[in-house]
Amino acid sequence: MRLRPSPERHLASWRYAQAREARDGASGLRPGDIHVWRFTTDRTLCEKEQLHALLSEDECQRAECFRFDRDRSRFISRRGLLRVLLAQYAECDPARVTLASTPYGKPTLAGTSSGRLQFNASHSDGVALLAVTVDRAVGIDIERHRLDVDCLGLADRFFSHDEVEELRRTDEPLRRAMFFTLWTCKEAWVKARGLGLSFPLRRCRVRVGDRAPQLVEDPEHARERARWWLTQLAAGPDYSAALVADATPSEVRGAADLGPASSAPSLPTGVTFLNVHQEMPSV
Repeated sequence: MRLRPSPERHLASWRYAQAREARDGASGLRPGDIHVWRFTTDRTLCEKEQLHALLSEDECQRAECFRFDRDRSRFISRRGLLRVLLAQYAECDPARVTLASTPYGKPTLAGTSSGRLQFNASHSDGVALLAVTVDRAVGIDIERHRLDVDCLGLADRFFSHDEVEELRRTDEPLRRAMFFTLWTCKEAWVKARGLGLSFPLRRCRVRVGDRAPQLVEDPEHARERARWWLTQLAAGPDYSAALVADATPSEVRGAADLGPASSAPSLPTGVTFLNVHQEMPSV
């Protein structure tokens, strides 16, 4: 079934938690902060119709290109909720959020009023993540631990020699979890750099093991690793997720006054604010 836009151009029935402190943009986002949102894209029919009404003409055309209803509906939900959340920071109606992209395909916000806002989003099998920050590059990635993925085959194509050997030494099911940890860390780093497919995953090297994943220096780009900060995110059972950001500020944190949906009932069902509070590494 194809969804048709509702006459309403906004989600008047949904109210969103607002920060209680002085704001840079909206929702308490200040330089040095990263806000990470997790939301589900399998919505009710009523919600999907409302979200569809927020999309641009180009987004509606893209939605019609999906062959399967589930994929089309998830696309509509992702783009609509992306607009709803970004509108809180840009302080505008969700339908008026203007999305553009860099020459390498990284999504951006257009317009002078939101020029300082940076964001990145990712989705996998009905779950999506959105990272929002100010004046700094950011990349985020999420992947479900799919059983139909040939982990070693993909690793041979896209991972470094050391990463492939580490995977070969690891038995299932830990190997699959390690693969998706590596993949999301590398993807998030590529997305933060903003170079798209022009920068091969093999060059974004990550060390995993008993400790948290760490970025490894690219021999062809000395001191590049020191620019970036990496953390894993708890995105749910059978999911791996990672966040990479420009490491210039001294701290990355989420606003403490915005909690998960259970403590903020005005949030739509399935939309959760994740606090990220980590000390930056010394560089």
